Amino acid sequence: MARLDAWMKGAGCCALLATLGTAGGCGRVPDSGSVATASPSDTAVAPSPSPSPTVDPTADWQPYHSTNGQFSLKHPASWFVSPEGNSGGLVSIGLGVKHPMGPYDYVTDISSGSWPASQRLDTSCFLLATAGESHAVTVDGVTGIRKTGTLTACQGGQSLDVTEYDFTTNGRNYFFTYTARPDAVPLSDFDLMVTSTVTFSA
Repeated sequence: MARLDAWMKGAGCCALLATLGTAGGCGRVPDSGSVATASPSDTAVAPSPSPSPTVDPTADWQPYHSTNGQFSLKHPASWFVSPEGNSGGLVSIGLGVKHPMGPYDYVTDISSGSWPASQRLDTSCFLLATAGESHAVTVDGVTGIRKTGTLTACQGGQSLDVTEYDFTTNGRNYFFTYTARPDAVPLSDFDLMVTSTVTFSA
């Protein structure tokens, strides 16, 4: 698209001045009975600007792959990543900020994991039973659900505001949850992690 200043210097200037009834300053003055024409030099066309390169906001994030959980993701290098747990078929990791709970226990902002879809599992302690809001989302070609709601912690009984992604593919159920805390990592980073870096493997 020609730039406005180039247009004003060329034939567009003549058209604008003619429309406004303003004389002079553009093109050639015709002889009596002749028709004015603009020379090629009068119509300068600026080159179209090159599109700005797309910047990947996750380019410097660290990769993580779970062979047992059959998923991969990337996360900011500053995030804490827990050792992988594998209990009763449930494979999970914690990410984000490490929040101590007593001398030995801790919780994290984010939990990610999976388990076989054929296995019945009590998820009431870590997944939302009901959602206040939900909508479909597609990640790595798999359509799942992003939902928000309140989860009652099994330890302590406090109410937690949770954002959750759920997917089922390759014979496994996958989950990625974020718990809002005053010093948690940004929710936007969690959303970006799931929607832009998660992949599922068979």
